[in-house]
Amino acid sequence: MLTSFALVLGLGSLAFAAGGVPFIEKDAPDAAVEAALPDLDPTVPDRVEGAEKQETKDEAAKDEKPAAEGTKADVKDEPSDEPKDEVVEKDEATDEEKPKDEPKAEPPELVILHPEDGAKVDDEKIVFEGEVTPGTRVFAGKWEADVTDDGAWRIVLFLEPGTQTAKFHAESDGGYAEAKVTVTRVVPDEPKDEPKDEAVHELVAHQVYGSCEEPVPYDVFWGETAPNAYVLVWSEYGSAETYAGENGEFELRVDFPNAPYGQAFQVKVKSIDQIRYFEFVSYAPGHEFSAHQVHGAGEEPFDVFWGETGPGEHVLVWSEYGSAETHANAEGQFELGVEFPEAPYGVTFAVKVKSMGQKIWFEFTSYANPPEGGGA
Repeated sequence: MLTSFALVLGLGSLAFAAGGVPFIEKDAPDAAVEAALPDLDPTVPDRVEGAEKQETKDEAAKDEKPAAEGTKADVKDEPSDEPKDEVVEKDEATDEEKPKDEPKAEPPELVILHPEDGAKVDDEKIVFEGEVTPGTRVFAGKWEADVTDDGAWRIVLFLEPGTQTAKFHAESDGGYAEAKVTVTRVVPDEPKDEPKDEAVHELVAHQVYGSCEEPVPYDVFWGETAPNAYVLVWSEYGSAETYAGENGEFELRVDFPNAPYGQAFQVKVKSIDQIRYFEFVSYAPGHEFSAHQVHGAGEEPFDVFWGETGPGEHVLVWSEYGSAETHANAEGQFELGVEFPEAPYGVTFAVKVKSMGQKIWFEFTSYANPPEGGGA
């Protein structure tokens, strides 16, 4: 009876190993199995013994499985193996690594050093300079100034005529600052026509001849003025112009082809707004002045004068009782009549004929309008 039980148990153990299905039901008491194992017959073949051993092993594994699962659960629920003091140190290190609150940046300080407030300038371009907190940008409107590492700033601006206010602002991480300065640009009422360096020079001029008997009368003028300055020699009968040299020296010839014979006229030398005056007289041949009188006296207060002078020259016949004037023709000839309506009866008076600066004197006696009770 006992032997049969052992065989069945051994076969059952082999089925469990192969099929994975427990042979013993869950409700069979473990104590019954343990009590039956000592009664096994030792004459049972080895394969059965082996089966018993296998069964015993399987049963032991089965019995230990819940314990293993329980152990696994226990391990999961246990706290970490790391020492508690290490956790505390980690938390403390985290607190130390927190950044400290840095001080808040202050707004920049912006100062204008040049020009001073209310300054007056005459140049349209002016340099503005000042100081600012290092690391700050400075602007004048949309234009940015140059700023050095130590905070010195500089910018060049153009000014309009009159008073104006230049405004600047500074920008940094700390904030914003403003500064301004009032400047007046003064513009001269009248610009200077001549360069400034010419104003310190003096015009020195000299005349060589002063008169001339050449067919085309001329004179020479020379002197000193500002370097490269313009020089003009002018008269109503002829002019010339030139430029001074690098040292301010000049010399030029001036022809006077239409100068009246024997008549002095004015010549001007002009440079750097300074003028020097001279006189010139022409004695060119073929331009001598001559005059003649036709009557000299008469019952009619009238006379005729004729002669020669320079071509186209002005001729004047003058007296205190009557005058007349004309111009010589292309050959220099002239003739004109002169009336003396106010001439007193029988009184001889002077008559002057003038041309090219020369004068020729005549006399005339009128016998017109005799007084009552007498006369020829």
